Amino acid sequence: MANEIKLIYGAARVLEDAGGAIASGAFAQAADASVSETDSLDWPDADFVLSCTFSTAPADGRAIAIYAQPLDVDGTEDTPAPSSNVRHHYIGAFAPNNVTTLQTLWLRAYDLPRRYACWLENSAGQPIAAGWSLKIIPRTTGTV
Repeated sequence: MANEIKLIYGAARVLEDAGGAIASGAFAQAADASVSETDSLDWPDADFVLSCTFSTAPADGRAIAIYAQPLDVDGTEDTPAPSSNVRHHYIGAFAPNNVTTLQTLWLRAYDLPRRYACWLENSAGQPIAAGWSLKIIPRTTGTV
């Protein structure tokens, strides 16, 4: 059928390739790269993929939240980095399994800022081991 609405994906972008350990209750930035309108193709939606391990399995029902820190919102001025007191742009949460093996977690996100840095908040109850990675895959809808 012509003119069907379909999901269209851009190329994956690595935001963090080998992040340091994240203590339980702590925040960590995916510091290898931020997201610009070039990276996101100026599309407001994306899929995120987090790959991580734990030395001790987290309990069921725990989460790893992801936040956007909007960048260059007033010229070159950025919004404050997310912290326990500042949780401005919540994107969503990954739900880890209670295992210690490698977990690849997926999250669909909507209405993202044009430019932003990504931060994780580890509420899994156990430290995330060093070596975690975070990728973004831009997504939009269109006709094919």
